[in-house]
Amino acid sequence: MKPPTRVWIENSEGEVVTKVEVDGYTVIDKLYLKSDVDEVNWSISPALPSELTLSTTGVISGKTKASIPETEFIFKATNSAGSSNSSFSLTVRGCSYGDYLYAKFYYRSRGTFVIRKDDKVYYNETLSQISNTDYPICIPRLSYEYEFSCGTYSNCYLYLVDEHDLYYLSSIIYEGETKKGSFEITPTKIPVISFPSLITAYDGESLNIKIPIDGVHGNLSVTPSLPKDVDITKGMFIMSGKVSKPLYETYTITTSNSIGTVSFSFILAVDVCPPGMTLMVINFRRRTVLEQWKVLNSQNEVLFDQTQEHLSNKHNICWTPGSYQFVMATIGETGGWDSSVKLSVNDEWGVLSEFRLPDNQREASRHFNFELSVPEKSEWLMNAGSVSGKWKSARFNDKKWLKGKDGSWGRFSSNTNVLYLRKKFNVNDVNKYTYIHLDVKRSNDCEVIVYVNEKKLIERTGESIDGYARSSFPVSILKSSTIVAVEIHRASHSPETSEIVFDLRATLVSSSCILQSLNGKALDPSGSSVVHSPDYAFDLDTHSYWQPESLPATLRYTFGNDALVVVNKAAIYSTKTDIPSSLRIEGVNKDNSTVVLYSMKSETFLRNGEEVMYFENSQPFHSYQFVFESSLEGRVFQVYDVRFYSCTDQSCKKKGSYSTSYPETTQYGKCPLMSVGMNQMHCEEGDEKVSWREDRSSCLKRIPSQGVAYIDWSFVLGNMTQSNWVHAESQMISLVTENLKVSEEEIEFILVRDISDSTTIQFNVLCRFTLEYEIGDYILKHLNLLIPHFNELVKKYIKIQADVTGWVEEVHLREPIQIGSIVTVCATAAIVLLLVGIGYLIRIRVSKKSQKPLKQLKKLREEHLKIQLTLSLHATNQTTRDKVIPHMSGNKIEDVVEAVLSYSERHNRKITIAYLLLPGVNDRPSDVRQLSRWFRGKNVLINLLQYNNTKCFDMKSPNKQQLVAFKNLLEREGLEVKLRESRGGKIKAACGQLVSEHNKKGRVAPMSIPQSKSSTRSVPSKKAEQRATPNNPNGKKNNFKNKKTRRTPY
Repeated sequence: MKPPTRVWIENSEGEVVTKVEVDGYTVIDKLYLKSDVDEVNWSISPALPSELTLSTTGVISGKTKASIPETEFIFKATNSAGSSNSSFSLTVRGCSYGDYLYAKFYYRSRGTFVIRKDDKVYYNETLSQISNTDYPICIPRLSYEYEFSCGTYSNCYLYLVDEHDLYYLSSIIYEGETKKGSFEITPTKIPVISFPSLITAYDGESLNIKIPIDGVHGNLSVTPSLPKDVDITKGMFIMSGKVSKPLYETYTITTSNSIGTVSFSFILAVDVCPPGMTLMVINFRRRTVLEQWKVLNSQNEVLFDQTQEHLSNKHNICWTPGSYQFVMATIGETGGWDSSVKLSVNDEWGVLSEFRLPDNQREASRHFNFELSVPEKSEWLMNAGSVSGKWKSARFNDKKWLKGKDGSWGRFSSNTNVLYLRKKFNVNDVNKYTYIHLDVKRSNDCEVIVYVNEKKLIERTGESIDGYARSSFPVSILKSSTIVAVEIHRASHSPETSEIVFDLRATLVSSSCILQSLNGKALDPSGSSVVHSPDYAFDLDTHSYWQPESLPATLRYTFGNDALVVVNKAAIYSTKTDIPSSLRIEGVNKDNSTVVLYSMKSETFLRNGEEVMYFENSQPFHSYQFVFESSLEGRVFQVYDVRFYSCTDQSCKKKGSYSTSYPETTQYGKCPLMSVGMNQMHCEEGDEKVSWREDRSSCLKRIPSQGVAYIDWSFVLGNMTQSNWVHAESQMISLVTENLKVSEEEIEFILVRDISDSTTIQFNVLCRFTLEYEIGDYILKHLNLLIPHFNELVKKYIKIQADVTGWVEEVHLREPIQIGSIVTVCATAAIVLLLVGIGYLIRIRVSKKSQKPLKQLKKLREEHLKIQLTLSLHATNQTTRDKVIPHMSGNKIEDVVEAVLSYSERHNRKITIAYLLLPGVNDRPSDVRQLSRWFRGKNVLINLLQYNNTKCFDMKSPNKQQLVAFKNLLEREGLEVKLRESRGGKIKAACGQLVSEHNKKGRVAPMSIPQSKSSTRSVPSKKAEQRATPNNPNGKKNNFKNKKTRRTPY
């Protein structure tokens, strides 16, 4: 074996290469290492860049990346006999404008990144986390606009960085969304840090807060160091991690660019607030990640965005009194939050406010207004002596009373067993608030009675709790100027000189209904087993339940922290094995005396799976209870979910025919003029007020457009709940389509309305068929024929409920108003009457053999009058036409047709062929074929007319089915056909009937036209029919709202 004595490099074209220059991020042209002997091993020193490879056969290939200055590489060929080497230089050129920029992702993401300036696109690539450096950006050092479209896999965390860790852009783009913005490459300003000056959290909360920075900048530094488990991610600059202990610390963030340095300080407060601010906790009880919320201040600045910043369902906020706004949303397919989902604002002593996204809404805003009308340790007027009976009045003269506050009341004495306090506060706008929370602190030695505007609201005796006990009331107890009066009595068991301990805090808030049955204790006085604990009925968990041992049974709930609560709404969301048929809701005093607030006896309770009960109540109680007296089938039942609420005492006031109503209820009324259906008025608890919302979605147009007919009908399904309609709807569609020849696209269910009462479960459905005008009568007839069998069909098709029943209540056919027909009838009547009058004075003879009309047609062809030409044809052969139009018998039908077609072609105008359909005369198959031969492919519209009965012709008028059948035959031949409806027949004023009345007097003899045996298929003519019902099979008299099937003229 010979040793290699010479080595060299060739390119793909066989040329010897000693110097290689390529651009960065390009695939190089392959280089081939050559030797004067075969079977050698190749090596290169120093090592090639990692993105380039040397194969065992001596081929260098790959894609360059970052720039490389000119570097000499020595390559060597070696075998057992010896070796030989040589060298070549490699230069990888960088971006001609400076450093490359790299679009990178923080998490797994995918999206399309576009950079443009003016109308020029400089960069357009689809990127992913694994392609972070595959598509570098080399563009001039200018300012640009960008657009990033995030894919549907996950949110996109995008940042733009160069090779020296300078950052140009950092942004979060949410899944499926597109974000636009701008950035600069050459700095023109110092970076701007936009970050809250106060970051609040609770002990153990996981932070995930983006630090927005505008402008080119380097990495961030933070002093002092952040807590152990908290860090700021490089590139995205997200402060993340878990805070694990109470903390109140000021931190400073610093960054810089070539223009200058910027620093920003913020406070991280864990479970504490700065002086003058109130610590509140926002709890978000969510069911899925689809529910979202954020909160804004009065300047519409986002204070906290749960969708962007935190993964936790709890968050601390330090607030000053004022107005804030919660924006609640869902990204689910349907609007609203589940009834178990709620967003609550809490302070140290309980729930202040609660909000939830209303049903059927994808986003809604609610203001949270709060005011500390009486803060802790406020100054009061006090009197330890005797007082007059009017001391609770606003007009009482208290100028001689002393001042005091918590910690300075002193002690009881042998002469002082009662201390009287008074405090006045003003509320500028009571309408901004919903509730007032009165929090009372006392000791066991002090028994307290609180009056507001002379009304006794709170009485607290016995053992006290550590801290404040809350009582909540609607703001209707307040006035613009409110007096709070307090009696503090020494407890009978207490020492004579016991210390007086008392404080009261009053907080005004705006809120939706507040779920109060949380964090308290449930009790079953009958003593049910632990397996069926009464607490399970209030845990909002639909998998656990309370089951009493027997009936009657009591389910009591006592609020935590010794709270007194005004409850005016209760809900039962689920029971199994049986259904309550009789129950009471009672308020329970501390001495176990009760007040009945609501009672119910019904065989249809919980018919839709849930029941919401409103009742009047202004008295606070420590406890409330359900007393279940009986069940539908006499068995005990399982209670899965019950709740007590405090709701605003506001209501929707009477409005027209709509009576006063509670929130979350709906009333029904008439639709506006020229519409039909059911107008809905929803009483809703909106932002800061309760009001009616009119809903006309079930009010439909009464008069259809031309060529369309409506059939509006309503039916009732009994022994089945409205909630089952979701499943029954498709089965009802099958019933209609298979028995009425109506397509699914023509069916619309307008409104489904529960009309159950205390003994019967049933709901009403409004339905509309939108049909072609020509078949409206046909479908109406068959719908009327179906009515006696409707109950039978319902049982056959509706499989959800075995004992389901059904009946039809109303049916209406609605047809368009034929304006043109009315005008034509009136004009025709006027002209005929005029001609009849003139005929008495002047006799005009018209030659039956006149050929003048044909000559006029030919003359008209040569003129340019731009008129619409209509030919009264009415036949396809000479014999028939001469009988139908006897005074035109001198003109050959073929010549007339040829003349009008010639006119059409000459002027490129559509002509109309009037064709009066006469059953058995001109409706034969041969007539169809002849019309097709003449007019197929021509610019022709056939206006199909209905003959109206007169004494001139001894024959019957065609019914609508015959007209439609003939129209369909013509259309199958490729002809354009319009069916013209006849009007005025009921008053003998339809087309031709006025002349008929004149002829009746002997002026013209009736004409008889023999009818052919080969006419089109006859469909029974329409006529008014008495409706039959399941309860009225003979159709003699029905018990529906309208006693007849009404056919409106439109």
